[in-house]
Amino acid sequence: MGETTLIQEIQSHYTARELTGLPGVPQSVKGVHQKAERENWPSQKRSGKGGGNEYPLSALPPETRDHLVNQAIAQLPEKVCQFPQITQGAEVPALVEKTVLQPVATLKKWQTSTMEARLIIIRLIERAVPSIGATKAIRILVKQAADGTLPDEIQHLVPIANKRSGDGHDRSLSERSLMRWWSSYQKAGGNYAALAPAKVEKEKLPLWAPFFLKAYRVPQKISVAHAIEDMAEQLPAGTTLPTEAQAYRVLAKMSTLDQQRGRMTGKELRSQKGFIRRSTDDLEPLEIVLCDGHSWKGYIAHPVHGRHFKPEVCAIIDAATRVIIGWSAGLAESSQTVADAVRHAVTVSEEKPEGGIPAILYADRGAGNEANVNSDPFCGMYARLGMTYKTGIPGNSQARGLIERVQKTVWIRAAKKLDTYTGPGMDSTVQRKVYLALEKDVKAAVKAGKEGKKSEKLLSWSEFLDFCNDEVADYNRRPHSALPRITDRVTGLRRHMCPLEMWSKFLAEGWTAMVPEPEELDSLFRPHVTVTTRRGEVRVFGNLYYSGDLVHYNGATVIVAYDIHDANRVWVKDQEERLICIARWNANKRDFYPKSVREQAIDDRLNRRKKLKLQQIEEIEAEAAVPLQLVAARELPPEVIAFEQRQEKKEKQKEIAQSCFDNVADLCDDIRRRQKQGGASEYETTWADDYDRSMGSGKRLGLYKIDPNCAGRFAAQAAHGQ
Repeated sequence: MGETTLIQEIQSHYTARELTGLPGVPQSVKGVHQKAERENWPSQKRSGKGGGNEYPLSALPPETRDHLVNQAIAQLPEKVCQFPQITQGAEVPALVEKTVLQPVATLKKWQTSTMEARLIIIRLIERAVPSIGATKAIRILVKQAADGTLPDEIQHLVPIANKRSGDGHDRSLSERSLMRWWSSYQKAGGNYAALAPAKVEKEKLPLWAPFFLKAYRVPQKISVAHAIEDMAEQLPAGTTLPTEAQAYRVLAKMSTLDQQRGRMTGKELRSQKGFIRRSTDDLEPLEIVLCDGHSWKGYIAHPVHGRHFKPEVCAIIDAATRVIIGWSAGLAESSQTVADAVRHAVTVSEEKPEGGIPAILYADRGAGNEANVNSDPFCGMYARLGMTYKTGIPGNSQARGLIERVQKTVWIRAAKKLDTYTGPGMDSTVQRKVYLALEKDVKAAVKAGKEGKKSEKLLSWSEFLDFCNDEVADYNRRPHSALPRITDRVTGLRRHMCPLEMWSKFLAEGWTAMVPEPEELDSLFRPHVTVTTRRGEVRVFGNLYYSGDLVHYNGATVIVAYDIHDANRVWVKDQEERLICIARWNANKRDFYPKSVREQAIDDRLNRRKKLKLQQIEEIEAEAAVPLQLVAARELPPEVIAFEQRQEKKEKQKEIAQSCFDNVADLCDDIRRRQKQGGASEYETTWADDYDRSMGSGKRLGLYKIDPNCAGRFAAQAAHGQ
């Protein structure tokens, strides 16, 4: 028998098809795969045609492994196999002592190969024990190895069993080694793991390693070369500074996670660790819904002044079906946007059949979610709807991966359809051009006194809401990879279910949603606050409301419901939420007319923006008001006078350059326009070319670096008589 035959029979790995029907394994390929998965057999990708996985001999059940080894040994040449074949269950010598064995699953590839080669040789000895004894069998094998009478198949295993390199023909077996293997095997009670060579002790880390790691593991994520420079001052005297190659070898011995400790922290480091996938298989619709806000990655027209801005959108998704049951949009993150998204989620109509009151609302600790008007356990909207409000750990957004994924698959995907997209992946040059074009349109619209949106490149507020509604509807009708597979009725192909199909599946199985009654909707979604009555009055957001019925509740704590659009009246309830009266606006010490909550919010936002601008103006004025320090007159050196003159000239040129254009981008556009007409100087053309190159590279280049305001164009124009 040639070497190829033995390698084929005593191979290190076997496929499920090759193992099917052998002792100790199931009778089908599927059963073998299930057993391997159940018992955590290690596996590797099978090379060659067909692919698939294959399992190592060492991971197989004992009866399967013995069958394969004995089957191969039985086919060896007769001059070696002069011994009766051992069978499963044959007697082995009693244990001499308990041996601590290495777990087979922890062995490296070279250890496994050596162990399996030794096992084949030990099996030859084991077969001879009943007839001639172990000692004589060992001597026969040693003599045949020394005489070169071992077949190539066995000789090929000798260097592997000896844990040495070579082709095998110049290596021999020793009686001492064979006896040591045999002894270890017997002491372990016939456990083949005893034949595995011990692991080589890892090289100890050099003395400089802790200092290098301390310098390298910083959040600035410096390079290896930079870390070596930083650690030089911290090294003990006499310690040699490592080279970059040595430092990289130390890092290579560490796991990727250990390398990044200190360089990454918190959320970023957790993204490198293992995680738990939260299963939704046992959930029914509306048992858990998730809510999250998202800053729109693009510009649309502001509904008030028509300029470009980025709104806030909020979505609520059902965990069981992946249906977005509610959404809303607002000018910024606010409790009103969240409340409107919840209102949309619990409302059901013919146009929107999916929705209902959820049992648990899971969200982050955003300002809109945490606002008392929504989250107050006594009179907040969540409590009045009967929902349980749960929040996650701050900074651990991966725990809310289901709703975080919606930001990409719905909102960012939708924003990318617009020319005004500003999110990840957008070309920076195009993004800048779009922004400048919007600014130009706004200036022109303001100058012309145009009402509404200031640029045709922007969606109006109503167009934006319709656009979002269409995108949500498209998502709910699109196959979702987290849902079960079905056969498409039209194409006949297998695909994942759509969220709405999953929702319909639950409805068909008898599930029904809990929805508020129509007469409850108006009351449920009025914001509620808790206040104290004073002589028939209640104060809500600075407005006073009065009713004679409240005189009997003087000093009592009551619940007040208000309409965010109408500040003329409020609904006052007792602690049991029974209506006491409708109190009407009586006196407002701040304004002659009462202000609604929305009007107050607009005023607050305007006041905050005005305050910010006033602070900036104060800083500018403070810088300009710094008094000059008077010094004794003295003659300055010539080089200082020349420098001051050059600086003064540059400042004058800069003032002249900036007096014509608001920014260098407009100047570049003007030069390009005159260049097409043949009116731009060579200096200006060179400056504009260098400016464009600088915008592409991210740093100033050429003439743009020397003269960032193109002040030299005036000298060039004078030289050409322009």
